[in-house]
Amino acid sequence: MAEKKLKVVVGVDPIETRVAVLKDGILDGFFIERLNSKDIRGNIYCGRVVKVLPGIRAAFVNIGLERDGFLPSTQVLSREILDAIHSGNYSGVSGSSDSHKFEKVQEEKTRKRKRGTSLIEKSIHEGEEIKVQVIDVPKQTKGVKVTTYISIPGRYLVFMPTIIGVGVSRRIRSGKERARLREIGGNLIRSLHGGVIIRSASEGVSEEIITGEANYLKRRWENGLNATSGRKPPYLILEEIPLPEKVLRDLSEREVEEVIVDDFNTYTRIEAYLRKAWAGREFNLKFWDNKRDLFQAVGIEEKIDSAFARKVKLPSGGFIVIDQAEALTAIDVNTGSFTGGKDADRTILTTNMEAVREVAYQLRLRGIGGLVILDLIDMEKEEHKESVYRELLKSLRHDKAKVSVRKISDMGLIEMTREHYGSGVIRLLHENCWYCDGTGSVMSRDAICARILRNLISNAKTRHADLQVTAHQSIVLKMEKEFSKYLYEIEKLYNLKIFFNPRVDVHIEYFSIQNT
Repeated sequence: MAEKKLKVVVGVDPIETRVAVLKDGILDGFFIERLNSKDIRGNIYCGRVVKVLPGIRAAFVNIGLERDGFLPSTQVLSREILDAIHSGNYSGVSGSSDSHKFEKVQEEKTRKRKRGTSLIEKSIHEGEEIKVQVIDVPKQTKGVKVTTYISIPGRYLVFMPTIIGVGVSRRIRSGKERARLREIGGNLIRSLHGGVIIRSASEGVSEEIITGEANYLKRRWENGLNATSGRKPPYLILEEIPLPEKVLRDLSEREVEEVIVDDFNTYTRIEAYLRKAWAGREFNLKFWDNKRDLFQAVGIEEKIDSAFARKVKLPSGGFIVIDQAEALTAIDVNTGSFTGGKDADRTILTTNMEAVREVAYQLRLRGIGGLVILDLIDMEKEEHKESVYRELLKSLRHDKAKVSVRKISDMGLIEMTREHYGSGVIRLLHENCWYCDGTGSVMSRDAICARILRNLISNAKTRHADLQVTAHQSIVLKMEKEFSKYLYEIEKLYNLKIFFNPRVDVHIEYFSIQNT
């Protein structure tokens, strides 16, 4: 049984929800969801096809958002299945061939993606009603990317109501265990009338627990369909679960030592979720009923500030510099103060080994996706290059996102591509610096306002006096214009007044709170 090492801390304020995962006291994961910019990946909609473009092998679907969703031909089910789904006659087929059908569907999907030969005009037509799921968020002026291959993930499996068959995660290597899980999946699809992908977390888990989750996921899907029955598209069928539950979904009760939440409504919601998701198993959920800010009390604020710095120190004195741009993320490795004595090769090897471990950690922590270029310190010995490359691959094993890594080039560069997994946290915490015309970054104004609100609440609980906030003029204007509702609620709740002292001669991130 896995040793419980993880602590999950959930902080909720009027602007955002933050979730931190600590492993042995070290920040192992950090996630943010803003009230005004929720991540809609995973949401399932009933939309209407507004345009089919055979020339680019894609269609546009109106799902009720500002821009139409982009549906590539590689993400479109066959006409036969779409007709069956629309008529309500689509159901699972029993028999041992189901898993082979599922694998054929997956293989065909991969072939279509590689060749781009799918004739989309034969699968869908303009004006038809279609169920789709968001798989990628908008980029600049583009709409969301959607798919008809709908999936509802749980901790142990993924329920796919539009595909028939069983898949087992490739991370499960034991042939005996794969056969056991495939048999469980075969039993499930007869009752689910859909497909399942057994996740790696199911390894060693009882059939009863896996079946319980499968039934729960099916009920979520059916409840969404029943609640929206009779409506005309576009409309939302099923919303992705909230951020704290999403983080807990990818963790096991065998790993989590405790979950601490500072908002009572969120606490009760998480409790209800865990009773379903971790049914029959013990969990340690605590409500933080304390005047001190939870993240400050646990020491997470300092960990966040240091973890997301542009320059990250390495154990032996070296450091890496992380620069994120639109097209790619560049990471540079430097020896810094580490000299390592007379053996220069050993010094370089040690620094590069430490760097690739830290890079794997930072990619996960920051939610960096897309192209990543890692500029290592030049190594002359081929065995050293191979050691560093193997260490990088080893360090990336814990990453839930798909990562592709190329060999070290003659110039000491490693080219990687990482799947976009979760929100890019750094882009929520920071924005292009308008002090230096975008050449650097500072904490985003939303993040600063959220921090001020948290500190106001913390001060209001202990000081019992009117408060004055001194901050940059632009922050004061944003607070008064966009967050006046929350300021009023704090004043009303704690029976005090909040005043602002706008300044133009202080840094954008600076603020102080004093009694008036």
